[in-house]
Amino acid sequence: MKVLVLSGCAHRAYIEYLKAAHPRWDVRAVVPHTAEQWVNAKEEKFLTFLADLDVFIGLTNNNNIDQYIPAKTQRISVPTFTFFGYHPDAIFLGGIPSVLERGLCHSRLTVSSYLDGLDRAQTEARFNAETYAKLGYFDERDIAVKNTLKYFQQHKSDITPVLEFWLKQQEFLYYPSHPKIELFFDLMDYRMRENDLPPEVSPEVMQKARAEMDDYLEEGVHWPVYKEIAEHHGIKAFPAQWRASTARGTGEQFDLAVMIDRSMTIYDACGREKLEAAYSTAEKLRAR
Repeated sequence: MKVLVLSGCAHRAYIEYLKAAHPRWDVRAVVPHTAEQWVNAKEEKFLTFLADLDVFIGLTNNNNIDQYIPAKTQRISVPTFTFFGYHPDAIFLGGIPSVLERGLCHSRLTVSSYLDGLDRAQTEARFNAETYAKLGYFDERDIAVKNTLKYFQQHKSDITPVLEFWLKQQEFLYYPSHPKIELFFDLMDYRMRENDLPPEVSPEVMQKARAEMDDYLEEGVHWPVYKEIAEHHGIKAFPAQWRASTARGTGEQFDLAVMIDRSMTIYDACGREKLEAAYSTAEKLRAR
């Protein structure tokens, strides 16, 4: 059985699951950017593998790949997992570098405070339960659950059991799009069973494989679950601080005051007009 996984940061976890569940399968993975490069370059080995593919898993709506996949191939859609329910203050601003050194993640409160002309101390004072309640931050988990389930249902999957399990865990996310790695294992297991492809090995083997997975996303960037939000939902404030990637950055941890100070330094450098445009676009996308 020839299997290709097309995914972003989850692809390593999906590969580990598939190799444990189906040790005789020829399982390979590629990230979208690389897949596009290989297709455009007419990479013979890649196109040959696609031509004889039995199962295609992951971002199945990627048109750069789809035209090369035979009609006989079984397609199992596993869309990108992102959950803002515990990170309602996080927002991605196109073209504005993040305090995390990588990516585009910013604090909505810090951006809006900057645009309102507040200084660093005034901005820090806004990070409290009263402000969060006024902004609807405590309601974001229910909204995120609904949106996540709807998104997966659009891809012919009801992941309610998986999400319900993880919402009960004290430690769930490092970052809105970086959950603990076991979630990706559970997600792949659920999707494969939905498509009549359960593991060919014993439950004990699968449990061992899950327990021994390398939680590589822990080495990535961290955005904290704010203490008041954690208390509201009865979970641990995990992570507790901002952190740059230990794998591809300094790995520095820092607190709220430092996050605000560095963010405002970034905003001074990029200019108000650029920041306003990026923030407006991001809020519109978030409201969809």
